[in-house]
Amino acid sequence: MGQANVCYLLEGKGKPKSAQWIKEALDYVARYKPEETSGDRAEEGADAAGRAESVEDDPDSRDAQRCPVPVQFKEAPPGNLGEDYSFRTKSEIRVAKKKEARLVRNDLQWLRRKGRQLQVVLFGKLCCDGYEAERRNLIEAKSCASRESLRMAVGQLLDYAYRGKQELGELNKAVLLPEAPSQEDVNWLKSLDIAVAWPKGEAFVDTAGGQFT
Repeated sequence: MGQANVCYLLEGKGKPKSAQWIKEALDYVARYKPEETSGDRAEEGADAAGRAESVEDDPDSRDAQRCPVPVQFKEAPPGNLGEDYSFRTKSEIRVAKKKEARLVRNDLQWLRRKGRQLQVVLFGKLCCDGYEAERRNLIEAKSCASRESLRMAVGQLLDYAYRGKQELGELNKAVLLPEAPSQEDVNWLKSLDIAVAWPKGEAFVDTAGGQFT
């Protein structure tokens, strides 16, 4: 049996013709298989040691062989989405609108006492709650100081300011609330360049050094 026939069989390209044929093929492999010498084993050991040294010397290689820190993502159950979603009836919305309108009206009266004027400005179909042209103050009123209300006010103010920038220039933005906000909310809004104003007794105060009051 020749070497070509053996390779042909071992590569799966042929089918054995008989048990004797298989026996001859195995004898041929055993007879001509190169024997591993001590030199070969030493050479393989040196190669392995070299690879180990290269890993130790290369920080990137060491990092690549480390197990990555596991990152887990879990689907949030519907019960955890309460802060991101709420439902208000039409009557609740009407009550909130009335509170906001009264708040703006009181702010307007306060500004008039100081010789200032508050009006509204339209941005397409959108209308802000208050605009003071002399100081370029843009105001959005909310009926409560909840985080949800503040988040909504932030989006509205940024939208109005963007839409009116070309014609009105840079606008000063503030949220008008019926009560003082938390310091955390003040800091958050300040980072967005948005002030807060609210009534205090018969007057109004703000977090912008009197810019809005």
